[in-house]
Amino acid sequence: RVAGTFNNWEPQSLEYNSDGDYWAKSFNIPPGSYTYKYVVDGEWIHDPSKEIVDDGKGNVNNVIHVEDKLTNKLRQLREEIEDLKKQQEKPWFVESTDYKLCPKVH
Repeated sequence: RVAGTFNNWEPQSLEYNSDGDYWAKSFNIPPGSYTYKYVVDGEWIHDPSKEIVDDGKGNVNNVIHVEDKLTNKLRQLREEIEDLKKQQEKPWFVESTDYKLCPKVH
């Protein structure tokens, strides 16, 4: 189960995806940053492999940042532009072509 600031800390069940071997839950939430935890066998835990924050009260929670579609697309475009700039910095290599011309036949 998962609970967080996006659902008023009310634990909700996750669905198991056997094709990808993972648990998931979809929420329709507005853009923003949200903290959350998993509830496993009644114990509230965070995922240490994901981004975490300390709430200042001794609790460590995971955090997720939800972007609106425009912000997400702009971020993707900025990343693509940076990748293109890196490609421009690399020296260009022009392959020389050696043409073999047929001699004129008499």
